[in-house]
Amino acid sequence: SKVPTMFETERTKIALNKLPGGPTQPLTVHLRQEIDRLNIIVDLTTKTLKNLRLAIAGTVALSGDLVDALDALFDAKIPPKWLKKSWESASIGTWFQGLLQRHKQLETWLNKGRPKAYWLTGF
Repeated sequence: SKVPTMFETERTKIALNKLPGGPTQPLTVHLRQEIDRLNIIVDLTTKTLKNLRLAIAGTVALSGDLVDALDALFDAKIPPKWLKKSWESASIGTWFQGLLQRHKQLETWLNKGRPKAYWLTGF
């Protein structure tokens, strides 16, 4: 329940059009690409955690990627499938904190305009 929500496609397009310079301005293109990338990670994270809950409850079979994810989370590591789509981090706690911070940075930029300073490691 603490996983951030995905950026909605239509709302994002509308907000990008409202930014100075429109959707074709280079930094706006970069913002769009980062939002798309973060949406992939949020979707993957949400699906994995949902399927783990179902597997623990006995509703779905625990196999393959779910076993790897469960083992990694148990050891406070980032599941391998998540690492393929995201960034390196020392533990799942710092990775998840990074996810929340990245989401907040992009959401603020999208809704309030370009920031005065950027968290470069957040891209």
